[in-house]
Order: sequence, then structure tokens, then C-alpha cells
Amino acid sequence: MATQIDFAFGVGLFIVFTALLLSYLIAYITNITGSLSSSSMRAAAYDIYRALFSGKGLPENWENYAYAPVRVGLVTDLYIMPITVAEKSGTVRNNATINVSVTYNSSCASRAWNNTVRLYDENNNRITATLYNQSFCSSQYLSAADLVFNLTLNANQNKTFFLYFSPDAGVQPPNYTISFPINATNYSAVAYPEEKLSTLSVTKLSALRNKTYEDVVQTLGTEYNFKLEIEAV
Repeated sequence: MATQIDFAFGVGLFIVFTALLLSYLIAYITNITGSLSSSSMRAAAYDIYRALFSGKGLPENWENYAYAPVRVGLVTDLYIMPITVAEKSGTVRNNATINVSVTYNSSCASRAWNNTVRLYDENNNRITATLYNQSFCSSQYLSAADLVFNLTLNANQNKTFFLYFSPDAGVQPPNYTISFPINATNYSAVAYPEEKLSTLSVTKLSALRNKTYEDVVQTLGTEYNFKLEIEAV
């Protein structure tokens, strides 16, 4: 009788431990599967991010063509040029109109589309400005132009501004005009060498909407189960 009880007790313990072991193994395998799935998703997301946002694509002007590019890239160049304006007469100048002659591209490498020119102050506030006497390399790509804007300066004060421009032809022009100054004197304006940055291209983003899912997948090089929708703002 005691032997039967011991046997039943042993079988019960075996079943309990077996159930616990199976439960542990199932949980372990589930965790591994989840980790592998998360790792695969991270790798896919990185591949897609790198394909779209690591460069301009191939060819760099793929947005101008109807066929699928070899590589989609949504990045373009952005240039920032510091400009310093100094009051020279020793008097306060209220809402004075300033004219700065700027060379955007002496080598004509098509990097300054005239609609993209924007001016900001050192606090990142947009400054109303207008281009005059524009000379072009080709199409609307600037070689040089006069930049006209208004500002207030204290006596002998210096102010620094930042001029932005890019080759992105999809940017809409500003809708304001500053009159060209007549006999504006008693100030100096200096434009310094620009710095090149990277930004998303409005033109490339818009062109991406004209590509099919198969076009995008072809450039990524792998079959991903996703749909991509780009909304142009």
C-alpha cells in the first residue's frame, strides 16, 4: 500500500515538474521568437530609413524622371550664410531699408534656387526680404543678387542675420515685397562664406508620391510588407 502511495506521489511530482518545465520552455521560445521578430523589424526599419534619408538618391535628380530610380533619396543640400550689418553714422536707424549684395554661387553649380532664399535673425525669427538685380546660372539658379530688407539699428550697433538657400526647385516663393532703397548709406553689410547642411527636399518628397509601391520596393532591394504614403504639406 505504501509503495502504491509513493508511486502515485512520485508520478504527481513528475507531472507537475514536467508541466512547469514545458511552461518555461514555451515562454522561453516565445521570448526568443519575439526578440527575433523585433530584431528583424528594427533591421527592416533601419534599411528603409537609410534608403530614404541617407542621401539624395541615384541619380541625384531622380525626381525629374518618370522611371524608377536606382536608389530613392529624399535629402538635398541646405546652405546657411551669415550676414553682419553695422550702423556707421552714430545715430538710431528705425526700420531702415538695407541692401546687401550676395554672391550665391560664383562657380554656377546650381545650388541656389531663387525661391528658396530666406532670411532669419539670430533669434531664428523670419525677416521679410526681397531679391533684386538677380543674375542666374541657369533656369532659376542664382549666381548673385541684391537682398533687400528692413531693420532697426541703434547707434554703432552690429546685427547678425542668417541667409538660407538650397537647390530645391519645389519651394514656393515668398509673397511679400520690400521696395529697393534709394541712396541708402551710413551702414556696412558683409556676407560671410556659407556652411552646407542637409535637409529634406520638398521636390523629392512630392516626386515620391508619383512612384508606385513596386518602384520603391525595387530601390530598397528587399520585399517588405508595407505601404508608404507621403503627404505633401
